Amino acid sequence: MAKIELDEQIIQGEKLLLEYKQQFDTIFHKKLNESNDEKQQIFELLRPTFGHPAKKPDLQLLDNREKIRQDEVEKTINELRSTTIVKHYLEN
Repeated sequence: MAKIELDEQIIQGEKLLLEYKQQFDTIFHKKLNESNDEKQQIFELLRPTFGHPAKKPDLQLLDNREKIRQDEVEKTINELRSTTIVKHYLEN
């Protein structure tokens, strides 16, 4: 393979990777902003009175909501990684 052909393939590969990164970043930042908004809402619902034993169910609901939010962020990251990798291999 001639050096010119190899250089051209490298340039095309770099362009493709940049495109994937931009798509990944766009989707990721959108999901991250949504998650941060949800996190802020949960934080704003916290009250000192939730420390009282009678308020344990209310605190547990917020805790469950936060765990779901964290799981969704992790799921989004894993899906984006998988999608990006699969997309790369399908196009090559």
